[in-house]
Amino acid sequence: MLVTGVNDFSSRILNQLYASQNSTGNIAFSGISLYLLIGAINFGHQRASYNQLSQFLGEDFEEFNSQESTYAGISWTYLNRLPHQISISTSALFYSCDMLYRYKHVSNLLFTLQKIKVDFSNRVQSLNKINEWIYDNTDGSIVNMFGDSTWSDNTLIFISTLFYRVDWRVNFISTQTYREIFIDDQGQTLVVSMMNMEGYERIHDFQKYNFRILFKPLSRADYYSAIILPRDEYSQDILNDLKFDRFFNYFHQSQSKHIKIKLPKFKILSQNFLVETFKQLGVTDIFDRNHSDFGEMTKENVFVGNLIQIANIIVEMLISVYRHNNLRRQWSSNIFTILTNFT
Repeated sequence: MLVTGVNDFSSRILNQLYASQNSTGNIAFSGISLYLLIGAINFGHQRASYNQLSQFLGEDFEEFNSQESTYAGISWTYLNRLPHQISISTSALFYSCDMLYRYKHVSNLLFTLQKIKVDFSNRVQSLNKINEWIYDNTDGSIVNMFGDSTWSDNTLIFISTLFYRVDWRVNFISTQTYREIFIDDQGQTLVVSMMNMEGYERIHDFQKYNFRILFKPLSRADYYSAIILPRDEYSQDILNDLKFDRFFNYFHQSQSKHIKIKLPKFKILSQNFLVETFKQLGVTDIFDRNHSDFGEMTKENVFVGNLIQIANIIVEMLISVYRHNNLRRQWSSNIFTILTNFT
């Protein structure tokens, strides 16, 4: 089932990314967008390398060649629409090989994957083309990501970009924004613009969990931001304890409470180079020219040379939540925000 696969996939990737930076700092990451990109990669695969990635995704694309292909197509099309409903999301494949028509057609229909042919033997031209695409699709946030890279003609480069600006149903008021002290996860003291709000919000707050969740509705109906607050200043265990496939239950277990919220104005721009992340999780064949088999995409011997997700998220990060009659505050920079849909 796609939803279960996306939840498990997102959890594993996020845990690995966070662990790779010593469980500190910020991460901007879209599980759905990356799942779709990996789905597009696997759709072009066959044989052993296909099986390895299919097991990781929890999806078998052989159903596209069976009587279940219509249902499978509808499921992937629905999943593909989700990121575009609340964000600006794009993905592209840069390649030099001759591509099969069926892959071009299906990868566009189901995954909205742009296919951009480049001549990797012309280093300057291919670099300029890729860097320009990244610049255009990150609104100029990233200039010359690949400064001096060189690729062979049998290389595939997959890149996804995502831009999201939070838009709550009830937003913060600028007149209630003050300069206040904020302590980051390295213990450094910063003075930031802190926004304030007081009112009734849905809170999942049970002592048996090492986290609390604020479900704050977005302007788009049926969508919520799930803001997770550690019960103490240490958050390393939260990603292990938090179950992505239980957010529907977390939401229905939540209760409306009168709270005060403090959030700093915050922006995260992440450049996630994911080849090593996937290798650490046991996905290796697609990156090995001797083991990859993209027979459903091309008749040539190709492999994935780069796999990148760039996420630019303007998000208000919760650092203090407490009941109206409770003056005990918990300050922490280790907050996780997840966008969820409860239709």
